[in-house]
Amino acid sequence: MEPIEKKSPTSGIHSKQRELAHSPLWLSPSSVAVFQQCPRQYKFRYIDKLAAQYFKPRAYFTMGNHIHAALKDFLSIVPELRTPDIAKEFLLKNWESSHLGFKDSEDEKRWFNKACRQVEAFAISPYATGNPLMLESPVEALVSPGVMLYGRVDRVDQEPDGRIHIIDYKTGREPSPIIWTQLQLQSLILSIGLSLFIRSVSFLFLDRCHLHSREVSPSDLADTRWEFLGIASKIRRERRYLPRPGVWCEGCDFVSLCSATAAKATPLMPTG
Repeated sequence: MEPIEKKSPTSGIHSKQRELAHSPLWLSPSSVAVFQQCPRQYKFRYIDKLAAQYFKPRAYFTMGNHIHAALKDFLSIVPELRTPDIAKEFLLKNWESSHLGFKDSEDEKRWFNKACRQVEAFAISPYATGNPLMLESPVEALVSPGVMLYGRVDRVDQEPDGRIHIIDYKTGREPSPIIWTQLQLQSLILSIGLSLFIRSVSFLFLDRCHLHSREVSPSDLADTRWEFLGIASKIRRERRYLPRPGVWCEGCDFVSLCSATAAKATPLMPTG
């Protein structure tokens, strides 16, 4: 009879760490933002895969999803038919698919009316014209051996000279200052994965149809690539995943798992 092999209590942990170290690393602009904000939340969401189990519906997410879907439908029809009434019809059609996160019927009505104002304002804005190259499209790129960057672009327009303009819709309030990391990473994906020449990126804040834009140069993309690979390297090396308590804890789905340790942990200095 062969002797029974005794395993160390930590052997499972070390095995998982080795597996993570050698498996392809898939990152998105969202996962990068989560890691920089709170490594503990990153672990719960992307390593332990607890997002579906602890997901809490929120009204602003539901409204945002419906607006994005409605604008995709709206921009998929010929420009001559793009009227405020048609935009509202698309919103109503998509709204019927989900009512998650609303406190009651009155709360839902308030969110719906807000969404209506945004899509109707969009319909009469200059941004409702043209035929976008991409709408709500999944994209990915191999940035370095073993490191994939993926995401979803709201809208990609192609200029007459072939250069690309990436537009991301925002349904909430305009932050100050504006953080461009999301669009910088989307530019990197499209430039590498689809060999597109990126000219500019924009956030379109739908509440007032206010566009914030910036130019993108080859040197910008090179800087973004190196910064991204630096973050990817930190994620590869991470072992402790300490919580980083802050104002974002209130909206975190994993507070019930983390509150005790977050209270005892020493906050890390913000990066970037």
